[in-house]
Amino acid sequence: MTPDQKIAVWTAALAALPTMVFTGVVAYWNWRRDQERVIVRKSPVYWGTLDGTQSDARLCGVGIAVTNLSLYPVRVAGLGFLFDGKKSFPLLRENHEEAWPPEIASRARMVIYANDAEWKQLVDALGSRDRIMEWGFVAVANTEAGGRFASNRLSVRVKKPFRVIRRWLRI
Repeated sequence: MTPDQKIAVWTAALAALPTMVFTGVVAYWNWRRDQERVIVRKSPVYWGTLDGTQSDARLCGVGIAVTNLSLYPVRVAGLGFLFDGKKSFPLLRENHEEAWPPEIASRARMVIYANDAEWKQLVDALGSRDRIMEWGFVAVANTEAGGRFASNRLSVRVKKPFRVIRRWLRI
């Protein structure tokens, strides 16, 4: 190969590099855009008196607010709470038929509150109703597509890269 041919090959490779990088970035952006994006939050309800004391234990509760940020509707298969990653408290769909839609439209939101029996089960298991605001008490939503989203955003941001690395190491 002559020096002129080597220069031509290097010039062609360097000219193609920005196109390949741009195409890769656009492909990654499209892939990320088409993924399920759901935000899950705990939604506590406290009805108190003007002096700040609790009026009635039955008027307290907790719920799960699910916001769909995807470009398409998302079907929520299950909702529940986790405490310290060990105890699970599911909210059953048949107890919340009127408030739990079959799917959440794009940029829409749903809020499901624990009914009296579920609230009593939570308080009995946690020991105190004030523990619902602790860091370890997390709301979780599972979608029909297999996604699992939690309300503890910092924990998800910290753990997610480690999950990806762990998957790569298994392969």
